[in-house]
Amino acid sequence: MKLINTLGCLLLLGFSSLSWGHSKLTQAQPANGSTLAQVPPVIVLNFNKPIENKFHQAELQQGQQWLKLKTEASEKTLQIWLEGVRPYAAKDKAANSNTPATMRIRWRVISRDGHSQSGQLQYQLQP
Repeated sequence: MKLINTLGCLLLLGFSSLSWGHSKLTQAQPANGSTLAQVPPVIVLNFNKPIENKFHQAELQQGQQWLKLKTEASEKTLQIWLEGVRPYAAKDKAANSNTPATMRIRWRVISRDGHSQSGQLQYQLQP
């Protein structure tokens, strides 16, 4: 009987620890790695668990610098606003090049359990 109780407790602890996990990115719209005709007005990141509404950020790479972007979080979603953003064009590329521009965005959120999660998105923009 003691063995059954011990196994039951361990089983319950194992299942309950699954709910303590960090928020993980489940989807990005547009999808990471996509080729886009133009810069979208907003990128939406969806997470499997709630994120903190006040502790989040996103930045756009511009050459060697990272520029802060406007972000907004609610429950399991982070919106990254790109209105007015122009992708960085390297100075050594010809202005009329048929090479797609690369847009890189890095993001960071805090899960409700207090753990930081971060990642990077990359898109190709058609010329």
